[in-house]
Amino acid sequence: FPSHDNSWITRLLFEPATPLIAMQLRSNLMDIITRYEPRAKINDIIVSFNERTNSFETSISFMLLNTKQVSKVFVSIERLR
Repeated sequence: FPSHDNSWITRLLFEPATPLIAMQLRSNLMDIITRYEPRAKINDIIVSFNERTNSFETSISFMLLNTKQVSKVFVSIERLR
């Protein structure tokens, strides 16, 4: 993510994985999507830690404002060195 967007996502990925970190990632993702994709109405974002892959699994449910169809995207977020 661009550094000018005040996103803490990159920094959060290097913190120990806890439920609090997952909640903070969820909040950051919601802010970024709202800011950069105003056509999307977010229904839900679920973030959970996958110990096997050492990554956060993210499910984003949203609806585009010009449609009534709900879409869902699954994204794996992991740190890269």
